[in-house]
Amino acid sequence: MIEKMPQQVPKFISKDEEIEYWRKRSCDIEKEFDELQESSKLYEKELEACILETERENKNLRNFNSSLKLDFEVFKAKTEELKHEQTTKLEKLESRRVQLETENTKFSSYIRQLEQKNDDLDRSQRVLHESLKEIEARLNSTIERNALLESEKDQLEKDKEKLESHVQRLKDEVRDLKQDMSHRSREPSCNEEIINTCSRKSSLKSIDSSKSLTQMTPLRTAIFMNRQVVSTRSSSIEIAERLLRRIEDSEAKLSAYKLFLKVKNLHDSPKL
Repeated sequence: MIEKMPQQVPKFISKDEEIEYWRKRSCDIEKEFDELQESSKLYEKELEACILETERENKNLRNFNSSLKLDFEVFKAKTEELKHEQTTKLEKLESRRVQLETENTKFSSYIRQLEQKNDDLDRSQRVLHESLKEIEARLNSTIERNALLESEKDQLEKDKEKLESHVQRLKDEVRDLKQDMSHRSREPSCNEEIINTCSRKSSLKSIDSSKSLTQMTPLRTAIFMNRQVVSTRSSSIEIAERLLRRIEDSEAKLSAYKLFLKVKNLHDSPKL
């Protein structure tokens, strides 16, 4: 409401005019007062309504504030709890991290040791592989040598059998010769039997010699034949003795070879 400017009081001619003026003026003021009072009442009602609305809003806001405070306290408690849990988890994680770093250091050292051992094992394996190759080569060489020795052994056994058979024949001949010599010593006059025996035992050279002796006298012939028989018997005995010595040497070599094979098998078996 706009406040009116105060009017200037006019000059009156008479009292009645003045009274009329002030009466009208009073009526106008009363009307204005009534209007002002009505407008004031309207404003008052509006203000009361606003106050009530404001109080309701304030009450709602206070309730909302209280609710927010409760929620804040709840959230604060939860936040503190979560903070404590997070702190505990962080401490555990830090402890776990330190433990893992320690274990990682241990495992790194263990891995280095394993790598070193692996390198050592690789070197040992290479050395072992080379040793196995060498042992295999030696084994193959030994097998070949054993095969050759077995072949030589079989040949020696065959030669031994032949020599034994030949020696046995020579022994039989020596025995026959000894018996013949014993018989000849008991009967020196039997020249014809000596001639027949010598002709059977002698060689081709003796046969040729006996042909040339047919022109000699019987006495000279008998003496020559006795000498020839004795010489033939001596050479046969010497041959038999040499053969016996060769047989003994062969048997000694064969025994030494068997002993060598046994010792070598005992020596090579742990290496294989």
